[in-house]
Order: sequence, then structure tokens, then C-alpha cells
Amino acid sequence: MIELIESWSDFNGEFDNLLESYTCFDFVRTRCANSILNHGGVQENVRSEFTLNNLITRICKHFIDCVVLYMKCSVFEDMQDVIAYIAYVSPELSNIYNRREYKNGIIYIDNNILELKSAYPDAYFYLAGDFNARTSNMFIPDDNINNIFQTDVDYNNDNFDMHRNNRDGERSYALGQSLIELCCTYGVHILNGRDYMMILLVMLHV
Repeated sequence: MIELIESWSDFNGEFDNLLESYTCFDFVRTRCANSILNHGGVQENVRSEFTLNNLITRICKHFIDCVVLYMKCSVFEDMQDVIAYIAYVSPELSNIYNRREYKNGIIYIDNNILELKSAYPDAYFYLAGDFNARTSNMFIPDDNINNIFQTDVDYNNDNFDMHRNNRDGERSYALGQSLIELCCTYGVHILNGRDYMMILLVMLHV
């Protein structure tokens, strides 16, 4: 799969023929008033051999700012189905929130995960994209959640120690706080954090 974030597409299907032998799934965000370009957008390109055989299908098209794919990995021995959720979250104070119920894009992801968890209780989950979330040092190397909240929390820590080099420094904002809370709720781990904005997440089970 080839994932493109902030595709700036003008209409659905604009890049359907961009890559030979690939099927393009996209989400085109409605342009803000007085905006020259159509910012945002998500694009997921999947080899057509998987889509033609219905091994990978798109689900939950009503979700905003994301593309969600269902991968039927259970057809292979000792594997389970996987939901791939590729998202773009607009930065804090973006004009896009002026016409939305919530002023925090992470909340939409949280609500969507609840819906996915109900509909696909046995699937594994993969979450990736650009969340525009500064997490600073809230997620520290030994994944000990007590270091975040300074108290005992009902969360299963994993025994790994991977050095992190998050360039956010000491800065963290509302989206970062919300992202960490989402991680705590669903047992998600941030796999990379070496840039300001790009975050890759994975949860083993919804």
C-alpha cells in the first residue's frame, strides 16, 4: 500500500490512474471558504490484484478525513483480518473546525474507532497518518503510562525500550494530549516520533 496524506485533491477519483496496477481510494475534503487550494485529503493506493479479489475493500466511507480499508488476512493460515485506518487531522485552530461539531480532529478518530470496534470486534487495527499532534515527551521510551499521569492507570505496559527523539521538545498542545489519551484508551503504541507532525500508530486489537 502507498499512503499519501494532504493530497489536495479537487474531486474524488482525480488520481485513479496515477499508478499503474493500483486502485486508488481517496477522501477529498471540502474546500474552506476563500481558500485557493483544496488542502487536506487522504489517498490510499492498493495493488489491484488485492482489490479485484476482494481481499482489500473500503469500509466506512462516511468517515471524514480518512480512508479505512478492511484486509481479509484471515484467508491465510494463522492470521486475522486487519483494519487499516489512514487519517489526516487538521491543525489546531484550522478554519475547517468552524463548520464542524468538534474542534479537535482526534475526537472524530476516537468516535470512529468505537464504531469499528462494535462492527469488527475480532479485527486487528492499524492507524497511521498525519495527526498534527505534538506529543512532546508524554510517551517516554519504556512505555510506562505512569510517567504520563503520575499515578497508577489501568493500562498494560509493554516491555520494550526504544529510544525516541521527538523534536517537539517540551511543547505539547490539545491534539497531542488527545492523541495520548486515545493511545491509553485503546492500547495503542506510537511507533515513530522523530518528526513534528507525522505519527504512525498500531494497535493489536480493537
